[in-house]
Amino acid sequence: MLTMIYQSNSIEVMSRIVFPKLWAALSGEARRQKLRLSKQTTLRGKKGVALSSIDRIGSAMIEGELWKVTSNTQIEKGTGIKVTGTDGVFVCVEPVQ
Repeated sequence: MLTMIYQSNSIEVMSRIVFPKLWAALSGEARRQKLRLSKQTTLRGKKGVALSSIDRIGSAMIEGELWKVTSNTQIEKGTGIKVTGTDGVFVCVEPVQ
């Protein structure tokens, strides 16, 4: 009988506390990812700095945020960059002239 009470209490705790918190965490992350993807379109023309050497793919700091970037030109770490568009989850950049 005691085991049955303990099991029902664990299920109640899981359903009332754990699952709602898990769902909130997962759905919140999904919303942030959608916001981040929609923000990519507003970055066109913005300038930043390459944080890594960009040989097709790399990372850059643009508007104070870290972004995955892609470029057709090799760009050295520390070089100024300009956003030209987006390609899926990547921000397309070119070196600043």
